[in-house]
Amino acid sequence: MNCFAHSLLGSQNMGTVIRCFSINVMKCTRFSQTDFLSNCQHRVSLIRHRSTWSKAMVPYLQRSTKTRQQSTAIESAVDTSLWDKVKKTFGIKKTYGKSNLNVAAFNMYTCCAEIPDYDEMFRVLKMPDSLNSFFVLVELHVWMCMVRLQDEGDDGYFVRNALVENMWSDIVHRSKELGKQNQIRIPKSDFNFMNQHFYTSLLYYDEGLFHSDKVLANNLWDILFDKRDIDPESLELMVQYVRKQLKHLDIQDSSLLLSKGMVHFLPLHSESLDPERVNPILFKLHLGHFKK
Repeated sequence: MNCFAHSLLGSQNMGTVIRCFSINVMKCTRFSQTDFLSNCQHRVSLIRHRSTWSKAMVPYLQRSTKTRQQSTAIESAVDTSLWDKVKKTFGIKKTYGKSNLNVAAFNMYTCCAEIPDYDEMFRVLKMPDSLNSFFVLVELHVWMCMVRLQDEGDDGYFVRNALVENMWSDIVHRSKELGKQNQIRIPKSDFNFMNQHFYTSLLYYDEGLFHSDKVLANNLWDILFDKRDIDPESLELMVQYVRKQLKHLDIQDSSLLLSKGMVHFLPLHSESLDPERVNPILFKLHLGHFKK
């Protein structure tokens, strides 16, 4: 499985490169305890636009997606043209237009921001209910999607970049809204810190991906928990969470990822999907409730 940092740096001496690259950056990103963002609630509506979800996609989570065969059954429910079926039969790779890929990236980010139960994660991981906590968790889910998209060629790269753009649009919007509500202007330096934190997190998480759980745990403690005193069980839980999500994302169908941005995540304490939570979000996307 290829990922962003691995494609740039290669696998040799990745840990050394990561540490050298990020040592100065991480000095600038310790804003969680002092910054205004850490004291603000994260619940501000997403920047949304009308999506193009198919009606056939709303009830798909009633089925299990633990195997590739079951994911293929989901794909068969989506309306496809005769030419698409011919190309699939003969193994011809399908390409998607930029407009469809942009919609897929928006939907994918919406899934990253809406499907995980962040309130539960704040409570279990003992993180403050703040924009900063939301940001470090959502960037983790965005990174996992970026890892998955590396296997999808040029279309995957396009969706990956557009996914990151959607994340920044949402974070900037939330930050500005919180600033208005609290009658405080958020300085530009805060956004610069978040930007540095995000790209450093990509390197740290990539290192954990290609190494042992011990390395991943250390990097999660550094990036997600900001090196503060935490319950060891919380760190172990997040290592298991990342590993199971990456495995779960890997079996999700490529055509649904690229054409519709369909991505879903397992609950924090479960190995099976929660349709009662996820289906209403997909239903909103289908009806166009997520819009500007």
